Amino acid sequence: MEDLKPNVEFHGGDQVRHILISAAVAVMGMQAQAQSFASGAAFNVNDDYGRYTLQCSSTEDSVQILQCQRRVMNPVGYDSFVGPQVDADTVVLQSDFAKPGGSTVSQTLPYANGQSQGQFNLNTNTIFQSPLLNLGTNQVTYILKKGDSVVKQGTFTVPVTYQATRQCAPLTNPVPGEERCEYAYSSCAEYFRKTSCQ
Repeated sequence: MEDLKPNVEFHGGDQVRHILISAAVAVMGMQAQAQSFASGAAFNVNDDYGRYTLQCSSTEDSVQILQCQRRVMNPVGYDSFVGPQVDADTVVLQSDFAKPGGSTVSQTLPYANGQSQGQFNLNTNTIFQSPLLNLGTNQVTYILKKGDSVVKQGTFTVPVTYQATRQCAPLTNPVPGEERCEYAYSSCAEYFRKTSCQ
């Protein structure tokens, strides 16, 4: 019976060094990608538009017509930060690209077990807070702290691409009395919950 042996060639230390270098590069690549958001390293956005008509009373001429719009980030608009396993209790994320004029957007959350204890606002403009991300390639700085001391910091990039503009189906909703129509600006959230966009 023929003795079958694996065909292995040895070329001295060069092959070993090549394997070690390849492994080191792979580990460095994994470390470079370790800091990101829980839902992924890239996002996209859609702009949704639609018409919401509020019938404010029994008369046809008493109506409010709202042109509603929103920007939706996918896969999520709020997300946790996933970072290194270090002894830190706070994480600060900063982005210079997200706010017009180049001013820094900064958000802070508790940190434990390698991730933020809560979700960062990535997409929604509010009265009190600007989102971390904008269209384009965002460079986000993370700062991990223990008390007032900085434990570790670094940067990671988050590309945000524009996907589509979607037209939403118009809706008409009868409402009791005039009071509801005086605060009609808050009705667009209700509209987007009820309509469909494509």
